[in-house]
Amino acid sequence: MSEEPAPPVSRGDVARGAGLAGLSRLGALIEAVAQPLYVWLFGLATYGIYVVLWGAVSLLTNLVDLSMTQALQRVVPTQDKPDHAHGAVKLALLVSVVPATLIALLISLNATAVAALFSASPEDSVRLPAAIALFAWALPLWTFIEVATSAARARRAFGPEIRIRIFWEQLARIAFALGFFLLGFQSYGLMLAHLCSLGLTAALCVPLLARYYDLRLLARAPMPLAMARNLIVSGLGLLPSNLSRRMLIDAPPVVLNLMLPGVAGAAAAGL
Repeated sequence: MSEEPAPPVSRGDVARGAGLAGLSRLGALIEAVAQPLYVWLFGLATYGIYVVLWGAVSLLTNLVDLSMTQALQRVVPTQDKPDHAHGAVKLALLVSVVPATLIALLISLNATAVAALFSASPEDSVRLPAAIALFAWALPLWTFIEVATSAARARRAFGPEIRIRIFWEQLARIAFALGFFLLGFQSYGLMLAHLCSLGLTAALCVPLLARYYDLRLLARAPMPLAMARNLIVSGLGLLPSNLSRRMLIDAPPVVLNLMLPGVAGAAAAGL
């Protein structure tokens, strides 16, 4: 049987692709502007401890999600039944978000002991346990965002993810940071801003899932053993490379903070 020819690429397709590429580049520009803004608002040491905590959350997310983000893109397109594709997304959410929530609860309940591991300025050290107890919940939020947007990618949908994760999430974080600064949250306002922006982004991911999946079917979809095994094995196979890549990005400020005491560790991480 001969394959059907691919549909021609229209000017509109090219324009949409160029627009998405430009929007993704704009995300890097927003981040380049946001970093000095955060340092100016909250100080280098506070920005440093924020970078360390977010780096730790990012590393934990990549460990907890078992690379479900990449595994979904391999498994979902191969499912010939809609309920099996929905079951793959359901399983990915369960095996990633549930452990992330339990870990966040454990960290939140032991925030004082966890805070003792990090180096911060004297002013930040006083409020660090409370900040960690709150910021720990960035772990399940970010894990959900990662899996939900990867589920959309598995449907060959890239534009919504770019708009939600790269554009709106970063703009919301800047707006929340300015708001908390004006309200006088000098020490951990940046962490609260990040947490609020993640909450908003997670809320936007629910209609994103509903756009490409039936939420009712997602709730009751079966998870056949063969599909579940394929998803888990694919994720575990991709996990070492994903972790090593995140280690190169997120581990340096965390290691610096753990090595150097007090404000020096926080400032080094910020730099």
